[in-house]
Amino acid sequence: MDMKGISLYLAVTFGLMYAAVAVLMGLGMLALGEENLFKDLLLVALMWIPAIGGLVAAKLAPHPDYDRGRIWPLPMKPTLVVAVGVPLVFLSMTVLVALVGWSDVQWSLPGVQSQLNTMMQQPLPEQVAAIAPAIALVGITLLSMLLGATIFAGLALGSELGWRGYLLPRLMPLGPWAAFALSALLWFLWGLPLVFAAYYGAERLGDVWGFLPRLAAMAFLLSVILGTIRLRHEHTGLAAVFLGCFFAQAEQGVWQYLAPIMAEPWTGAYGVVSIALWAVAAAVVVVWGKRPRASAAENETQMTQPE
Repeated sequence: MDMKGISLYLAVTFGLMYAAVAVLMGLGMLALGEENLFKDLLLVALMWIPAIGGLVAAKLAPHPDYDRGRIWPLPMKPTLVVAVGVPLVFLSMTVLVALVGWSDVQWSLPGVQSQLNTMMQQPLPEQVAAIAPAIALVGITLLSMLLGATIFAGLALGSELGWRGYLLPRLMPLGPWAAFALSALLWFLWGLPLVFAAYYGAERLGDVWGFLPRLAAMAFLLSVILGTIRLRHEHTGLAAVFLGCFFAQAEQGVWQYLAPIMAEPWTGAYGVVSIALWAVAAAVVVVWGKRPRASAAENETQMTQPE
């Protein structure tokens, strides 16, 4: 194992994150409960700390046996599977919580109509209001899918260049499952300052302890999926697309309007139902990832060849 590189990566990545969050919170510049452009830019900068850690470690402790994986171009078929598959898991979650009775699906999307009324400073015309839910349902879904595979993927790339691009291959001598579990634990611990900052800004710090076990479980499942994608395709960019699609659906998807009533700890992107579904998805990805590499390589070659 590349212990020197791993130690340098963790020192830089953890040091910068914990120090940055402490300073920003002390200056009152990291109020995550508030929606503003400056806060969003700060979060983007923090998400690229793992990439900085990987770059510093690679420069100070170069190792020829490891590479960060490809970033571009993206393989067409796996990218489409990710872009469509992630929203399908969120759709399944919404349907399940509705069937169980933990949330009512509101097809009229009253939250969206309320926002439109506020923006227009008057109620929507009756004819527009009748078709607005259908338009919003399709529009928000397509927009969140597009944002996930582009803008959000670009933001997630900074994280993936560090955790899956640099660290994961260096943990693989431990075995894949140990590497997934250890990288998930480190990823979870690295993000803790932001979690506490978010709950502190929302004045709900006492609720964070019930959320952390679910976040840890989701971090492990996402690490299994992301790690399998990274190793199977040797493609860090594709892993970033998956993580970007996940966050786009969690933050900008139509699901928060379809099922706005939360019944913790069961509902939501990090609820028990979501965790169970992503466990199934992780199992599918792992089994699918065991296909012979040569076969997959041939398929990708055939896709890129002109007809």
